[in-house]
Amino acid sequence: MAEKGFGVKKISFVQPSGSPTLTSPNNINLNAVNVAISTDVSIGATCTAYEFRGAISGWEVGNDGISHYSFKGPGFDGGTKYDPDIHLVRGQRYIFHNRTDTSGSYPFRIQSTINGSIGTQYNNGVTNNDGAAPTDIIFDVPHDAPSMLFYQCTSYTSMGGRFIIGNPFSGGVVQTISSSGGYSVTAASAGKIINMTNTGGANNVTISDTGSTLQPGDEITIINNQNINGGAVNGTGSVSFRVQPPNSNGYSLGTASVVATSFNIREYGLCKILCVSNNLYYVHSHGGNVQ
Repeated sequence: MAEKGFGVKKISFVQPSGSPTLTSPNNINLNAVNVAISTDVSIGATCTAYEFRGAISGWEVGNDGISHYSFKGPGFDGGTKYDPDIHLVRGQRYIFHNRTDTSGSYPFRIQSTINGSIGTQYNNGVTNNDGAAPTDIIFDVPHDAPSMLFYQCTSYTSMGGRFIIGNPFSGGVVQTISSSGGYSVTAASAGKIINMTNTGGANNVTISDTGSTLQPGDEITIINNQNINGGAVNGTGSVSFRVQPPNSNGYSLGTASVVATSFNIREYGLCKILCVSNNLYYVHSHGGNVQ
């Protein structure tokens, strides 16, 4: 036992079997510019750090044939999920370990284009984007990242899902329409409040069944913040709306819903629109706000 300080350049634990143990009756203090650990570390009690630099979560990404990505890791209770929504936080780092079958090619791309197509890569904060196995794709989520992005296999369009960043469904993001004309809903519109404020003429909102659009479960809120009736919501292609129109007294309560390809929002009225499928939307309002 050495009772005085001494200097060494390297310490190697040599033991034919078992796990070498470093024991101290008190704390062990490591004071160095950097401490490099090249293997897994197991901590059996509380770990306190002044600053942490690294990924706060990581997932192992596999594949279910050519139909789905599979995810194992935090948030899935030890199980496997296929093409799940992944919730991320701005300003944090995440790692996606692409461990899909190397006998094929299943690149993992982060993109701004909705699933089902090989669209525009989103490269801000992304390292090794569109990497095939065994690549680790690292995503440092920027503070100005959109509320929704997508992960997509660039070999098989059926493999993909969504990144939900922050809380896009909180209604905290407002898209104001202040000029004549209108606003076309895209995938990035999910969770937004669309505020019609034009004073020179009625605004309109358009929802399409093609391109970058809402996905089932997405919701938007539209306010006709104008002193005129006629804040129009129009569907293009095969889009239709399930709407509950006002009765003879001007209220929607007790009236049967109808299917329409467009509807109007009364002056200073509000409605919520829920995407059920790529061509069917349910409209909810109070007091006969929709016509």
